[in-house]
Amino acid sequence: MSIDRDAITEIAMNNYTHPADCTGLSDAYNSWRDEALVASCVWTKRDIEAAKAKFDELGFKAGVDGTRTLPDGSPWNVEISVMSSSSDWVSATNIIVQNLAEVGVKATVNSIDAGAIIAAFENGDFDTGIVWSSGGPTPYQFYRGAMSEETVSGTKYENYHLFGSPEATELLSQFAASSDEAQQKEIVNKLQALFNELAPVVPLYPGPEWGSYSTERFTGWPSADNPYATLSYRAGTTVLVLTSLEPVAAE
Repeated sequence: MSIDRDAITEIAMNNYTHPADCTGLSDAYNSWRDEALVASCVWTKRDIEAAKAKFDELGFKAGVDGTRTLPDGSPWNVEISVMSSSSDWVSATNIIVQNLAEVGVKATVNSIDAGAIIAAFENGDFDTGIVWSSGGPTPYQFYRGAMSEETVSGTKYENYHLFGSPEATELLSQFAASSDEAQQKEIVNKLQALFNELAPVVPLYPGPEWGSYSTERFTGWPSADNPYATLSYRAGTTVLVLTSLEPVAAE
């Protein structure tokens, strides 16, 4: 609630995206999004006074200088790690540092190169940081990487925060075993509600996807109107692009 997502998307992301909601889902999953839940989102909307009240409630009191301490009274400094090569993420981090200062939380930017920061994330040697999330044709991969017990002990590329929920793990297992769209939608609604309840990660904005293509020889590419996959050749959804293209008829 301390974070100004409007400023982040406008300044750091050059209006290429928009603030995230409490489902954590990107626009690629709009057909899965529980709009009733989104309408009730609280913790992804900026509310300085509510944020201060929550810190007070949890024991992170502000001293005479306005700076908050840990519940035991010791100094508290949040270090936010970010890749130095990602100028947009660095800009977003600087905005977050300013936002946290407004509620009395002292934060600093730890801007280092990609190799060092990935090693730190994989080793658990960090306070917090801006990273990516997993994606796929459905919300399954995102929620698996955000809160499945299976990703806690597996590759940390999906789950640097090492968070696992038994309830999420069971719901994801049910989703994977089902081929019924209505049932899958019901399960994803439960996963969205659980994500909102647990807040395993703090979503900032849907990550923009860039790419280029030509319709001279093929049509059926992903677009803003039909974002069925990304245009990245490294993405797991690339196969969907390959199976969706249609050759242009020769004149």
